[in-house]
Amino acid sequence: MKNLILVFLVFFSFCTSKDNSLSLRDNNVKTAKLWVEYLLSNPNEAKKITHNDFTWMWMGNIEMAGKLYTKETFFTEYIGFIAELVPGNFDIKILDYIADDSGVALRMKGDGEGRYGDYDNDYLFYFTIKDGQVFSIREYTSDILVATQLYNYKIIPPEN
Repeated sequence: MKNLILVFLVFFSFCTSKDNSLSLRDNNVKTAKLWVEYLLSNPNEAKKITHNDFTWMWMGNIEMAGKLYTKETFFTEYIGFIAELVPGNFDIKILDYIADDSGVALRMKGDGEGRYGDYDNDYLFYFTIKDGQVFSIREYTSDILVATQLYNYKIIPPEN
């Protein structure tokens, strides 16, 4: 009987810890999805679920990329700057995600009009979640669309 109780306790302990892990993962997904939804509809709500030590960086390979934004500079500078580059409506659809206990990668499709033409980009946002809040985001997207549709760069074929 003691062995049966021990087996039950070990099994119950395993199930409980696994459920906590899934719950944390699910909460991370919920937080990341909610943050994206709020960012487009109500940035003040997104700010409420953003960690005080938050950082954001666009991971492109052109000169606009690589600048690190803090919580303050992201919501005061970056959001306004993007609104100038994509002046009309912008919709984003979450296509799928991968998540674990520390973060979430959201794959998304955007639909909008940039200053210089259609801006229908593909995105991957990698979220790190800390204390139930968005701690950091690294954005991966097409440099070519950013350069041509938002900054009016011209693509010139190489000379032979």
